[in-house]
Amino acid sequence: MAVVSKAIVRDSDGLVLNVCAIEESKTEWPNAGESLVDFRVNCEIGATWNGSAFTRAPAREVTRTEVLMGACMTTKKVDRDNGTEENFYLVDKTADEIAAEKTELAALLKTAHEAGDLSYEELNMRVRLNIEGY
Repeated sequence: MAVVSKAIVRDSDGLVLNVCAIEESKTEWPNAGESLVDFRVNCEIGATWNGSAFTRAPAREVTRTEVLMGACMTTKKVDRDNGTEENFYLVDKTADEIAAEKTELAALLKTAHEAGDLSYEELNMRVRLNIEGY
């Protein structure tokens, strides 16, 4: 069986809910109100289907929370010979700059949490910052 790219499209407004690789012979989708549509290019989650072509979703502005989430990402640098670990930040900043950004991010995540609007990744970051004392 050949595998092809198909979009899962909401019938009511043409919104692309997901994209998948599926057997070419599969033409029906089990969810009511959704259809499978073949695509080769210009299809992504959030795009729209007008019955003959896909239109890409408009670009959205990156939020301050997203910027800080990326800036506060760390990885562990492990020295196996000495048995030590240290945080290695993906950006070159002073300890004071990192602390200020973590403080700002913790406040943004707290506000979003109180509003019930945290993604899984944001919740994990909030817990991590809380453990670190922010």
